Amino acid sequence: MVIGDGCRVGIVGSRRRLDRRSVAGFVNGVPSSCLVVSGGCRGVDAWAVEAARARGMQTRELRPQLAGARNYGEISQRYYDRNQRIVEASDVLVAFVAPDRTGATEDTIRRARQKGIPVQIMADITMTGNKGGRPPHTPTADSRKIVKAMAIARIDQDTIAAAIGVVRDTLKKHYEPELTTSRAVANAKVVANLYRQATRDSPQAIPAAIAWVKMQMGWSDRPPAVEAPGKKQVQAAEAAAIAAGGDDEWGDDLTPPTSARQRTSAFSN
Repeated sequence: MVIGDGCRVGIVGSRRRLDRRSVAGFVNGVPSSCLVVSGGCRGVDAWAVEAARARGMQTRELRPQLAGARNYGEISQRYYDRNQRIVEASDVLVAFVAPDRTGATEDTIRRARQKGIPVQIMADITMTGNKGGRPPHTPTADSRKIVKAMAIARIDQDTIAAAIGVVRDTLKKHYEPELTTSRAVANAKVVANLYRQATRDSPQAIPAAIAWVKMQMGWSDRPPAVEAPGKKQVQAAEAAAIAAGGDDEWGDDLTPPTSARQRTSAFSN
């Protein structure tokens, strides 16, 4: 659609649109001699008027006339009447539609087409919910390599997302295979290579075999740790020794001495 000098440009849109920069970008692209017509609602209508005024352009806001409306049906009709007035006041209509193509904006589009004025549909390429107006993320070979390498290194997902310029939800949406399997695949490749080295007739076979049995068979070159007996264990052993020698020929010789004097006495006897 070509918009010439002095054209009356009706700009309407769904309140679910959040890409403010897209609206401002469109307004900045039309001749400054144009008149911007809007419906005075929040969102697209207000952003279009704001961008136009920032450029010194003329604007016209056609708000619904709600005075005297007594019920929901009358209020709805006042909005439909407002839509018709926008169409009557415009030479072309630019509609920033909702992703599901529902809502009052569709009524304005229908009225404009019935009148025969040109309509330009502005699809939501940012996908509603992206407040920054950023286009949808598309994974690349490089971004997948980055995610894969960082996942193997056990780096947290928030840091990975920041590294490729997305939020965590987008990361999980587009890179689930890299996040969930990269480390397991890398481990499998290392183990397979280690097995090949361990089963070859080469100098590398011995250290590879040692590494294999440690990793896969649980072998260790360290002796098992021996815990020192606790106080209760020592007391139990002493008691057992006393009980064992109390009624036989060894007598007190089995009784552990409890002091230096007692140890000396035991040897002197």
